[in-house]
Amino acid sequence: MNYLKLSFFAIIFSFAGFAQESNIVLKSQIDEIETHIKEIDLNSYKYVEEYDRKPIKNIQLEERSWEAYYLKEKENQPLRIIYNEFSPKTIIGIKIYYQNEKKIFAEYFEKSKKSKKTIVKIKFYFDNSGLIYKTNSKISKFDLEELLNDEKVIRSGFQKK
Repeated sequence: MNYLKLSFFAIIFSFAGFAQESNIVLKSQIDEIETHIKEIDLNSYKYVEEYDRKPIKNIQLEERSWEAYYLKEKENQPLRIIYNEFSPKTIIGIKIYYQNEKKIFAEYFEKSKKSKKTIVKIKFYFDNSGLIYKTNSKISKFDLEELLNDEKVIRSGFQKK
């Protein structure tokens, strides 16, 4: 009976050790991604950045518009996309960072124009373009599929130029 209890505790502790080790690996990956993001932002002057801005036509006749920045290396390889959509009450933003043409980070946010407070902010971390971590996982208002669809539309708009 004692052997059974000991085996049970050994299994539980080995799972706990594995979970702790995988958290350390995940934190290391996130730190590496954030370091790369900082490098892109600090060295953005070395690359080509395209800009586009247009009004959005809508049924409610509200004044709406969007702007997008596309930072790229040679041959149109993306480093960073920044997209902002402006409505009378809010600003919606998306930032996407790349390394070797693969998505490594994306951020979605909504801010109130009036109070300047952030309403929603979600960060997505990727490894080999596959999601490894998402902040604010309780928020389901904005999902990854929507962000990836927006990314395709924005990228295609700049790659046609």
